[in-house]
Amino acid sequence: GAHWHTPSEIRALFASLPVDNLRLRTAIVLPQGTAFGRAVERCWPQRIPLGSFLAVTGELTDRSGR
Repeated sequence: GAHWHTPSEIRALFASLPVDNLRLRTAIVLPQGTAFGRAVERCWPQRIPLGSFLAVTGELTDRSGR
């Protein structure tokens, strides 16, 4: 089954890893895939992370101090 994470849980997962500039984006707000649903998703503000798919990106950094 699916496992749901909140944005704060994802940030906590990455907190101890050498990753900076973490970015979270959601998609699939309306799962029907209709033209209306696709239009809504293009306009959906990213500050409201309600989509059922969560994508996470970041930049690897060297935290070894070398």
